Amino acid sequence: MVVQVPTFPLAGFVAAVVTRSLRGGVHATVWAGLASGVFAYAAWLPTAQKVYETTSSMLLDGDEGIAVESNLGDATFWAFVLIPVLAIPLGVIAAAAGAWLRRKISEP
Repeated sequence: MVVQVPTFPLAGFVAAVVTRSLRGGVHATVWAGLASGVFAYAAWLPTAQKVYETTSSMLLDGDEGIAVESNLGDATFWAFVLIPVLAIPLGVIAAAAGAWLRRKISEP
């Protein structure tokens, strides 16, 4: 989860610098969001199962007495809803900065 957030602005900035366009940076931001969401989701579920087996608590908040299936909802919400909603604007801002920087560098 910690690694997922910086991928959005980093991908947007690098792609915008390379392509010299905001569109390329935004495309990279969206693709980074999709890929990191899938990987975070895939890593969340086995980790949550292991934590539940050892401590009988939830992965995110440590609540006890809740069924292990509740981790599925947490993983879906965090990986595909909350993190992208918070990080995509950062990626778009970084893409705009990257496109601006590349244009400034390449001006005569």
